Amino acid sequence: DDSKMPWTVAAVEGMRGQKGYLPGAMLYKDQYACVVLPTANATNAASVAAATSANNSSDDETTTPKVIGWVLTASDPKEFGQKLEYFDQIEGYQPGGGGLYDRAVANVVLSDPSQCIGTESTATPAAIGEKGQVIQAYVYHRPDCQKHERIPSGDWLQRNRDTTTTD
Repeated sequence: DDSKMPWTVAAVEGMRGQKGYLPGAMLYKDQYACVVLPTANATNAASVAAATSANNSSDDETTTPKVIGWVLTASDPKEFGQKLEYFDQIEGYQPGGGGLYDRAVANVVLSDPSQCIGTESTATPAAIGEKGQVIQAYVYHRPDCQKHERIPSGDWLQRNRDTTTTD
């Protein structure tokens, strides 16, 4: 997030993260960033394996849709639960539906472990996993968003550098 909103710092405090991507997902610019997950058939292990076997050695834009972001975790499960509740509030997620965003568990492919963030005292925080490793992570998504402006790179932080496409 590059909004410079005060909640951003509080939300990630005490957590560590590693870049990753959601194969097959698309990112749109609506009032806020909107991830649209692929259909159930496109999220199976074979699709993820195909995306990782294509030697995605970098997080460059490719012709295959994907959304790039950060996988965040906390060492303490209780702290992780509290952070998840806080992110739910930020994203307007309501467990019964009717919120601004939905939350789902999706397969995420981890990127270069040297691109980690965290609060450890070491210069490089511990990685969550190896490059290309597929893990499950919570993802906030909005299938009903306006799909007029797609972010081609799938990276919200690069949106001002992207040429958005109209779908």
